[in-house]
Order: sequence, then C-alpha cells, then structure tokens
Amino acid sequence: MPNMDHIAPPVAKAASFQSEKPAAGNKTVDISQVVGGGKKVLEELRNKVPPTLFSLDKEQYIGNEIIEKLSNEERMVLRNLINAFLQEVRRKGASDIDMGG
Repeated sequence: MPNMDHIAPPVAKAASFQSEKPAAGNKTVDISQVVGGGKKVLEELRNKVPPTLFSLDKEQYIGNEIIEKLSNEERMVLRNLINAFLQEVRRKGASDIDMGG
C-alpha cells in the first residue's frame, strides 16, 4: 500500500479513531462528530443546487456558485470529513473508498 501520511495521518487506535492517551498537543478524533458536522454542511450545500441542473451544468454550478463561496470553516469541516474517510480506508487496509450503495 502506498504511503498516505501526507493525506491522512496514521490512526492511533484503529478500532475507534481515538487514542486512549493523546500525545501532547494532539486531539482525539471523534469520528461521529466529524461525520455529523460533514453531513450537516453537505446537506446545506446540496439544498443550494437547483433540481433542474444535470451533468456538466450541475458540476459547474457546484464549483462556481457553491464551493468557491465556502467559508474556511466549512472547507475545514469537509476536509476533516474526507480525511476521516481516508483514515478508515487506511485502518481497513482498503485500496479505495467505497461508499456503498
């Protein structure tokens, strides 16, 4: 498996995304808070997309009218969500992200 340390740092305790005793200056990651916050932001963003847009028009709208206008806080919530997914991929030793469905 390629080294992904630059993308998602190793998880201290793979089973729960939390270490029992975090190193000085490190915070434990509560995956439910990360996912919950990410879902909230994604829901708000999804509601901004007009239902009449499809395909490339929809993608361009999302990029130009939504993503470009995100606050730094919203961007960090989404980045933390993606990093949590990547940490789960690493924990499972998976070769890709499969969201199921």
